[in-house]
Amino acid sequence: MWVISSGIRRMKMKRLYSTLYISYVTIIIICVLVVAVYAGVSLRGRFLAELSSDLRVRAQLAGQMFLRIPVESRIVECDSICEELGRAAEARITIMDLDGNILGDSLGDAETMDNHGSRPEVVGALECGLGENTRFSKTLRKYMFYVAIPLLRNQEAIGVVRIAVPEDETSEQLRPVYAALGLGALVAAALALIVGGLIGRSIVKPLESLGRAAGRIGKGDLDVRVEVSTNDELGVLSNAFNEMATRLEFNVDALAAQRNEMHSILSSMKEGIITVDRTGRVLLANQAFKEMMGAEGNDVVRMMLIEAVRNATLAQFVKEAQTSPGQSEIEIVLQEPSHRIMSLHAVPLIGGDSSRVGTLIVARDVTRMRQLEEIRTSFVANVSHELKTPITLIKGYVETLLDGALNDAEKLPEFLSKVKKHSNRMNSIIDDLLQLSKLEAVQEMSEATVINIVSVADRVRSNFMPIASSKGLDLRLEAPERPVNVKANESLLEQAIGDLVDNAVKYTAKGGHIVIKVCLEYNVAILVVRDDGIGIERRHINRIFERFYRADSARSRELGGTGLGLSIVKHIVALHGGSMQVESQPGRGSTFTMRLPAV
Repeated sequence: MWVISSGIRRMKMKRLYSTLYISYVTIIIICVLVVAVYAGVSLRGRFLAELSSDLRVRAQLAGQMFLRIPVESRIVECDSICEELGRAAEARITIMDLDGNILGDSLGDAETMDNHGSRPEVVGALECGLGENTRFSKTLRKYMFYVAIPLLRNQEAIGVVRIAVPEDETSEQLRPVYAALGLGALVAAALALIVGGLIGRSIVKPLESLGRAAGRIGKGDLDVRVEVSTNDELGVLSNAFNEMATRLEFNVDALAAQRNEMHSILSSMKEGIITVDRTGRVLLANQAFKEMMGAEGNDVVRMMLIEAVRNATLAQFVKEAQTSPGQSEIEIVLQEPSHRIMSLHAVPLIGGDSSRVGTLIVARDVTRMRQLEEIRTSFVANVSHELKTPITLIKGYVETLLDGALNDAEKLPEFLSKVKKHSNRMNSIIDDLLQLSKLEAVQEMSEATVINIVSVADRVRSNFMPIASSKGLDLRLEAPERPVNVKANESLLEQAIGDLVDNAVKYTAKGGHIVIKVCLEYNVAILVVRDDGIGIERRHINRIFERFYRADSARSRELGGTGLGLSIVKHIVALHGGSMQVESQPGRGSTFTMRLPAV
C-alpha cells in the first residue's frame, strides 16, 4: 500500500512539475511571440511609412520634372522622363491626367494601358493628397506597393504622379529584420525552457521533500524533518510541517506510553477483561480472558463475540447487558477448556459524547472460591458430625451412670472405659484439627535441618514393629546404605511417615506385608509405603487427602481414625516443597509415594 501511495505521490509531483513547467514556458513563449509579431508588424509599418515618404519625395521630383517640360512636348517626352526617373529611382513611375489616362509609364506602354482613374491609390491622391495601396499589377503580373500624389500647378491638380516598387522587394528588405526577430524569439524560448525548468524544479523540490517526509512519517519514522531553506510560502509550509511532525511524535509517544501502560495493566490482571461494541464485535480482550474462555493464541479483536467465544450463555448475557442501562451480573459454568465457574460483571461503555458505544465485561474465575466454600461447608459439617458422635455417646453413658449405673459395680468400669475411649477420640480430633490449622498458617518451614530420611524411616519402622508383629504383619525397610539427605523438620517428617505406616498397619489384614522403601533419583528423595491390604476404590483416590474424607467411614472410625491423617501428611510434605502420589486397587493394596528435594 505504501509503495502504491508513494507511486501516486511521485506521479502527482511529476504532474505538478509538468503543469508548472508547461504553464510557465507557454506564457513566456506567448509573450515572446506577441512581442515578436508586434515588433515585426511595427517594423513593417515603420518601414512602409519610410518607404512611402521616400516614394512620395521621388514622385514629387518626377512631377516637378514633368511640369518643367513645355506643355506641347509633355505627351511626347513623358514616357522618356518616366523611364529615366524610374531607372534612377529603381521604381515604376506613372504619370496620368485627372481622368486617369496614362501619359507616361516607366515600364509599360501608355497607349495600351487601361484607364487608372479608379485605382485606389489614384482616388486617394485626388481626394486626400496622398494615396497608398498594395495590390496585384495586371501590367507587371506581380504585387506592387503604390504611392500616388496629385500633380499640382499653381496649387491646382492637373494630374497624378504614381510611383511603385515590387512588394517582394519590400519583403526582401524586411527578411533580415524578421530573421533577427525569429532568432531572438528562439533564444528567448530556449532561455524560457531552461529558466522555467529551474523555477519549476525549485518549486517542486521542496514539495517532493515534504512528500518523502510525509511518506516516512506514514511508515512510522517520526524523527524526520524537512530543511527550511526559504522564507516564502514553501518555507512557511515546511515550518508548519516540522511543527506538525513534532506534535505528532509527541502525541504518538504519549499514546504509545498509554497503550503500553494499559496493555501492562490488562496483561497483569487476573480478571478477564473484554469490551464489545453495540453490534457485539470485540474491541479489546486481555490475555486472562482469552485463557479463561479457551481462546488463547487467537486474535479475537474485531471478531463477533459469538465467534470468538463459543458459549451461548455468555453470548446471551452480553446481549441482554447491551440493552441494560445499569450493571449486570451472572455466574456461568464453562465445561471447556476445563470445568470452571466464571463470575461475569457487565457495565455500559460510554464514549466521549456521553453516548453508549458498547459494553465492558469483567470475568473472574471463582472456581477456587466456590470449591473452598464447598470445602468449608463440608468441613463444618464433618467436624460437627465427627464431634457429635463421641459427645452423644459420652452424654449417653454419663446420663446412664447418673440414672443409677454408677452404683452398678459390673457396668461401671465398662461405661467409664467407653467414656474414656470417646474422650480420647475427641481429643485426637481436636489435636489433629489444631495441628492442621497450624500447618495451614505456616508459610515456610522453620527449624529445618539436613537429616537422613533413611534413619527417620527406620525409626518409624521400629516404633510400629510391636503393633505389626501383634497383627502378624511383615514390616520391613528397603533403603540404600548411603544416606539420603533432605532439609526438613525432623519431627514433622517423622509424623508424616508414621501416619502413612499407621494407615498401612490398620488396613492390612493378618499375614500381610508392608514395605517402606527409600531411594534417590536425580536429586529427589523418594519414600514409598506399600502394603497389600484392602486397597482403595478408584473413585475415592482423588479425595482421600481431603479433611475427614474416608473411603470406608465405618471401618475408619472402628479403627480409631480421625479422618485428618492424610490431610496432615499432604500439608507437611507441601511445606517441605514435596508432593504426594497414591496408587491403589481394591483387594490388592495401596502405594503412597512421597517426593522431597534432596540436598
